[in-house]
Amino acid sequence: MNKTNLLLKVKNAVKATLNNEVDEENITIDSKLIQDLNFDSLKVAILSVHLENEFNQAVILDNLLRDIDDPLDLTVAKLCEYLEKNLDFESIRENETVGA
Repeated sequence: MNKTNLLLKVKNAVKATLNNEVDEENITIDSKLIQDLNFDSLKVAILSVHLENEFNQAVILDNLLRDIDDPLDLTVAKLCEYLEKNLDFESIRENETVGA
């Protein structure tokens, strides 16, 4: 999966988590989830579910949150980097091929 598709899926999950309260163009790679998009712990949990739906596999954000020095610094970019390192993109590719 290329970085553009990854970012699009993350943006879709963020937008769904926020119940479309934020326009997609306001969700950028540099957006901070807590400071810019008003995420709280419940929204992070809901985001995890939306990410699981986008990628068709379990997405556990606990490790990401534990590894970040300050949760206020969690950006869309850091979330994408974490997913890139921790998701099985081969199975995503297979699922997309089967669904096509």
